[in-house]
Amino acid sequence: MWDPCNNYKVLDSADDFKRSAANSKKTSLCDNMLESGWYRIISKAGERMPTKCIEGGFRCGTISSIWMNGTYPVTNETKSVTACAANYNGNCCAYSHQIKVKNCTSYLVYSLVPVAPCYQAYCFGSELPCPPGETSNNGFSPGCEPDPCESSTHGTLQGEVKRSSNYTLTVNDVAIEDSRLRTGWYRIDSVTGNDIVNNSVPMMQCGTLYPLWMKGSIPDGRERDKTVNRKVCRSGLTDTCVKEYDIQVRNCGTFRTYYLAQLDVDKSAYCFGMLPLPQPTTLTTTTRSTTTTKTTTAIKPTTTTPRSTTTFETVWTTKTNPVSSITKKVEISTTSSLKEPSTSHLLNKGKEEESADIMVIVAVLIVLVFVLLVVIVTIVMLFRMKPQCMSPPPSSTYEDIVKTKEKTFNPYAQIGETNHYSSFTEIRDNMHNEGYDEIPYDKNRTVQENKLYFQNFATIPDSNQIVHENMMYLQNPITVPLDKSEKPAIFQ
Repeated sequence: MWDPCNNYKVLDSADDFKRSAANSKKTSLCDNMLESGWYRIISKAGERMPTKCIEGGFRCGTISSIWMNGTYPVTNETKSVTACAANYNGNCCAYSHQIKVKNCTSYLVYSLVPVAPCYQAYCFGSELPCPPGETSNNGFSPGCEPDPCESSTHGTLQGEVKRSSNYTLTVNDVAIEDSRLRTGWYRIDSVTGNDIVNNSVPMMQCGTLYPLWMKGSIPDGRERDKTVNRKVCRSGLTDTCVKEYDIQVRNCGTFRTYYLAQLDVDKSAYCFGMLPLPQPTTLTTTTRSTTTTKTTTAIKPTTTTPRSTTTFETVWTTKTNPVSSITKKVEISTTSSLKEPSTSHLLNKGKEEESADIMVIVAVLIVLVFVLLVVIVTIVMLFRMKPQCMSPPPSSTYEDIVKTKEKTFNPYAQIGETNHYSSFTEIRDNMHNEGYDEIPYDKNRTVQENKLYFQNFATIPDSNQIVHENMMYLQNPITVPLDKSEKPAIFQ
């Protein structure tokens, strides 16, 4: 009997998402040339025709999007339904077409017919590819998340030789502790292997006390770009799998990344690499123009910081010897499995450091010279200002005092306004005040006109002028108040 579940055509490719109801790109897809028949849809965007109106059209890569106005059939049932074309005017069923749908248990097949007019196309699925930098199990939504294969989304455990299953922890060794490891995606880069150990590992291996190994196979090319779930076991005193943990592994083609969780037990760590340990030192000699150069290959030590340097004497004394491979003490130095670091870079590094030191010294000298100049200028300025501030003012002559007094205060402005001053206009040449020292000073005495009395006076010679005895010459007339017992301010 002919069965459409076994006789169908595949519509488009699996990676084709143009028929998705979420696709808003206008590709002008038209099914007017589609041959009538049974079709199966195999697409990561979805395999079912939408059962709700695609309002506004311009979806599924066309202008008028066709959706199914009905429900899906049950298993092994064939149902006739109406397919409606929704256009950009808001009409959910501008055009209609009769189709059939059969449920083949694990998938559906559709009996499709060509449509008219263009542009109309059948819609299938409602998902889209993940945006750049994100991924999912099939590369489409839902479930898109940052791609662990991208370098920006995973860390790297590099050069951790001690994580190898061939590395045995000793009494004086320091254990790796992934109880300090941050949960996240990691890539492994080690000379002993870049994949997790998927064989049972006893205690004291992988550079820790309680190693963890994976149950199951490592994803191969058939699971490329897929994230798979795996279990890891922690070895203990009584068994090599005393507890299980969940991890995830993704095959990125040329390498794998692992989603590792922070462990809840101290001195426990994940095992990576099953290759033999490298020799302690690899030395090669190259001769160029009678010059011998020694090159040393370096292996980076583990990046995991140990919490303490705990020894394991108690483990050796209390262990019940479940595994014969660790019944004997072996004294191996932690550094014996690491190659000596390379020294080829020291020459260039020394030149760079020497150049940097010279620059620092020059800068310091420039600053010191500048400070010294500032100090010298400051001292010079202070010494120049000191004589002006500390030395006494030079003695003033009578003419300077008179000029200064005239600038600040003019006593002649009050001559006509008071009766307490005696005034005169001039003193004749070769005339002197006779008897100035015999007349006592009396402030209530009437002063005769053109007479001036001084209680004390000084003979002030003019420049290049001969002063006769008992004669006083006044170059400028002066008024002196006679009602004050003090000396006039001009003579003070």
